[in-house]
Amino acid sequence: MTARNVICLSRTTPAAHATVDDRQALSKREYDVLHCLALGKSGHETGLILGISVCTVRVHIRGLKQKLNASNIPHAITAAFQAGLLPLEWNSQTLESRNSDFAASQSTRAKPA
Repeated sequence: MTARNVICLSRTTPAAHATVDDRQALSKREYDVLHCLALGKSGHETGLILGISVCTVRVHIRGLKQKLNASNIPHAITAAFQAGLLPLEWNSQTLESRNSDFAASQSTRAKPA
């Protein structure tokens, strides 16, 4: 086993054994960002859907990774599923409705001449 594998294992072990009670509660916006990321949306797409900047998305991702004790986004999503923060079976209806609401608000803005 290489040193890299040992480091990766040491990073993933705490999140796999942590419980929801061991973590700070996620804010509503962090949960929204987590939901988008779990659906496979990029940071840019997440920002567009939620009506926030990409920089703000990055801030929420940083908070998610810290609260879930994760080293990257896939690790955070896996930890959220394991902790029961994301249900195993869910659909993207809420996210899609937000996306359509945001798209409608963008199309009603006056376009520069």
